[in-house]
Amino acid sequence: MEDWLLFQSLSRIYIYNTKTDQFKITTSKAGIIKMFKVNNTIYYQDRVEGLLKLENGVPKPVLQSNYFENKIIVGVYTIKNNLLVVTQNHGVVTIKNNVVQDWDVNLNPQLSNYSIYSSLQLQDASLLLGTISNGIIQIDANGKIFQNINQANGLGNNTVLSIFQDIESNIWLALDNGINCININSPFRIFNDDHGALGTVYTTLIYDNTLYLGTNQGLFYKKIDKPDFKPVINTNGQVWSLKIIDNQLFCGHNSGTFIINNNVAKRIASVEGTWDIKAIKDNPNLLIQGNYNGLNILEKKMVFGNLEIRLKGLIIPQDFLSFQKTMKY
Repeated sequence: MEDWLLFQSLSRIYIYNTKTDQFKITTSKAGIIKMFKVNNTIYYQDRVEGLLKLENGVPKPVLQSNYFENKIIVGVYTIKNNLLVVTQNHGVVTIKNNVVQDWDVNLNPQLSNYSIYSSLQLQDASLLLGTISNGIIQIDANGKIFQNINQANGLGNNTVLSIFQDIESNIWLALDNGINCININSPFRIFNDDHGALGTVYTTLIYDNTLYLGTNQGLFYKKIDKPDFKPVINTNGQVWSLKIIDNQLFCGHNSGTFIINNNVAKRIASVEGTWDIKAIKDNPNLLIQGNYNGLNILEKKMVFGNLEIRLKGLIIPQDFLSFQKTMKY
């Protein structure tokens, strides 16, 4: 830190000036857990006195309370002009004007099942937490979890002992078993279907902040910021196509055509093998779909005040030319 070199032991902080050879020692009777550099200030946790900061080599308490008693601090940062403190088993809090509060009211309950061992504030101001049993958890600048990377989806081990970000923004993790490197800014994400729960993917689509996968085993979905896929009810079998028409999600399936609402599928046509569905220009109440048996027409109607979509009929080959002249799709 500038001309000073600091060493932290379990009971002392040694402060050495590399230019003048001046030497200072800060001593703790109860013991020092960890030391942190935040901007141009050194913070450390005393087992009895809590969170302290060094001013001209003299320790001063950050809080006038014993909030951090029996809590282990694993990281101290600043965010939005507040001091941000990461604890091992009690979540993440902010300190401003001697007041401690949860960084986000929904965050700490989500972290309650994890023991946090390491942390790092990344160059984009997001926070990376290294856990003992669940890999890394990434939290955005507003306190929302948006990514979890663990052994199930790529890490070599679930225990993250140290985190480092290099000049190219790569994340280096010191694990309980080896070292991993993560290109955190990559546009690609890998999902390993180790248990074969999804099957072979035929089609994908993003709708309403949800990623849908149509596979040979059905339709699956997950929120963009969540790690796991769930099956859409009533879609067992092969899914050939997914389309959004008039803000309605259609699923082309081996057993017919479905519409998806609240991740539940309702079959609207039982003609097998719906390869594709398209709107018909200048005919807003009609849709055309390709099936195993050829082309079929769906019709949208109001039934007792509710919009319903039903199969109108098959376009037989001899009628196709005349149909083609009147319909543009």
